[in-house]
Amino acid sequence: MFKHLLRILFNEYQQPYSKKWDKLFNEILDHGQIISDETFTVTFEYRGHHFGIWYGNKYYSYGHLYMLDGDGIDHKCAFRPKFKTMKRFSKRIQDERNSFFDKFLKGDHIKKAP
Repeated sequence: MFKHLLRILFNEYQQPYSKKWDKLFNEILDHGQIISDETFTVTFEYRGHHFGIWYGNKYYSYGHLYMLDGDGIDHKCAFRPKFKTMKRFSKRIQDERNSFFDKFLKGDHIKKAP
C-alpha cells in the first residue's frame, strides 16, 4: 500500500485513473469469463465483447484496457483502475491459473475414451 501511495504522489502510473473504467473492470472481474491468458494480457469475454486487459508491468501499467474485440486501444483512452481493483485482478488471474493446475494434477485434462 505504501508503494501505491508513492506511485500516486510521484505520478508513477503509466495510465491515469478512471472511475468509469474501474466500475466496468469490476463488472468484468465479477461476471466475465477468461478466454485467453497471454504473456502480457488476459482476455475476458463479457457481454459479447472481448476485453484484452494488460497485466504486465505490475502495478505500473496494470489493469488497463489494451484491446477491445481484437483491436488495439488508443493510448489516450487507456486508464487504470483503483489499486484495490488491481489486486482483485491479480487474485483472479492466480485463482484461474491455480484451477488449471489443480485440474491438470487430478487428470481432468485427459479426455476419457467413450
